[in-house]
Amino acid sequence: MKELIIGGGEIGYEISEQLACPVFKFNDIADFKGKVLDFFPHVETFFITTGKLFKKPFHSLTENEINEMFYSNVLLPIEITKILQNTYGNDITIVYFSSSVVKGLRKDYSVYSATKVALEEFAKNLKNETDINVKIVRPARTDTKLRWDNYSYNKENTKNLLSPNEVVSGIQKLLDSEKMILDIYKENELICEVLS
Repeated sequence: MKELIIGGGEIGYEISEQLACPVFKFNDIADFKGKVLDFFPHVETFFITTGKLFKKPFHSLTENEINEMFYSNVLLPIEITKILQNTYGNDITIVYFSSSVVKGLRKDYSVYSATKVALEEFAKNLKNETDINVKIVRPARTDTKLRWDNYSYNKENTKNLLSPNEVVSGIQKLLDSEKMILDIYKENELICEVLS
C-alpha cells in the first residue's frame, strides 16, 4: 500500500475508492500516534483530510466553534505532520486540503478562511524546511456533507458545484506533476484545473 487517507470526509473516501487505499480514522492524536505505524508500515503518500466549518457571521461564532475550526483545520494537521515525519522520515508526500476561500472574500467565512491561510503557510514553509514533498489542494465549492451542513440545496445552484470525484481527478494530476498547488473549480459547468 502506497497511499493513506487520514481523517475521512467525502473527498477522503472518494480518494480511497479511486486509489484503492484505506482511510485511517482515529479517536485522538495519541490514538493516531500509537497505531499509524503498526497498521500502515509502508506508506509513501498521505492525504490529511481533517476539517471543520461553521459558516455564520463572525459575531455569532462561539469560542468553542472557533477553537474547533482552528484545531481541525490547522493544529491537528500540524500534529499529524510531526508524527508522520518522526515515523516515516522526510521521503514522503503529504497532501493538505485548503480551500478556494483563501483566494477571495466570502461572507461568513472569516475564521474558516484564516484557518486555511494558516494551514497553507505552514505547508509552504514545511516544504522549505524539509525534504517532504508537500502538495496543497484548493477545491472550490464541492458537493459534500460538510457543505450541506452549512447550506441549503434550495439556496444554491448545484450545477457549478464540484463532485468529490472531480476533485480526486484533479488531485491525481497534481500528484503526477512537479507543481505544489492545485486550484480546481467550475465555471458554467466546466471544470477548471490550475497547477502552480
